Amino acid sequence: ARGARGGGGAMSWQAFVDDQLLATGSVTQAVICDHSGNPWAQSAGFAPPPAELGAIAGGFANPSALQAGGISLNGEKYMFVRSDDQTMYARKGGSGVFVFKGGSFLIIGTHSDSVQPGQCSAAVSKLGDYLVSTGM
Repeated sequence: ARGARGGGGAMSWQAFVDDQLLATGSVTQAVICDHSGNPWAQSAGFAPPPAELGAIAGGFANPSALQAGGISLNGEKYMFVRSDDQTMYARKGGSGVFVFKGGSFLIIGTHSDSVQPGQCSAAVSKLGDYLVSTGM
């Protein structure tokens, strides 16, 4: 059920990253991946290894490891702040990472210290809610 992945006029995963996340100015870097951590699209120069992405995905079911050790993303370590069944937030100084979990995907967006965390979470959640509404 990866219908948005190219073909038939559907928006590509890369277009979601570029046009719906990065173009907002509220998301500095982003990746969309499956729950195993396999990336479907990511921003240029941002290539977190699948093991890091998979650990973040696993943190939704068992957040204790992330609560204790933080979130590693693209070689950066973020302090775990909060999570619920669908979202997760961690920060490093004034920058942070927001994660949205959908049925078959994760959207992970980072923000720099010049962006308010709520702006990043709003942009990521808007795309996540849209993808969930399409059955993803």
